[in-house]
Amino acid sequence: MDYPVTEDGRYFVVRGRLWRCSNPKLTRQHKAILVRKLMLARRTRDRIGVDKAKRALGERGPTWWKGPDYNRHLARNTPYAAWFESLGHGGFPPSLPTGEDARKGAASKRTKFMRKKSAGKIQVRSTKKQGSVAARKRLHAANPAP
Repeated sequence: MDYPVTEDGRYFVVRGRLWRCSNPKLTRQHKAILVRKLMLARRTRDRIGVDKAKRALGERGPTWWKGPDYNRHLARNTPYAAWFESLGHGGFPPSLPTGEDARKGAASKRTKFMRKKSAGKIQVRSTKKQGSVAARKRLHAANPAP
């Protein structure tokens, strides 16, 4: 999926938030090696390895340009605000639903998930309402797994 990239190539935007791009001065081969290391570290859940790879890519740590870093800032609160507004779709890729359509989609996914769970005779309820571990144990005791 393609996300909008700032004109200077420093950031891309996801849900209105700026995220730092990789250093463009890296060679294609070196970047590919670093991305492989990053993906391996993610698969093995090696947090230190992920951090090292992201720093080597230039996505964390000192900036690869001179000037302030707006990583993880809302685009509308940065000097990129005018550019962000000019996108017209709020920084979301045009293919993604936004607003009410996004909420409807999330609700239908939850409903499908709940139906699958109830078909297996396991009732899933919100832990906010039920809260306690004892309540969840009673729920599972009443509906033992087949």
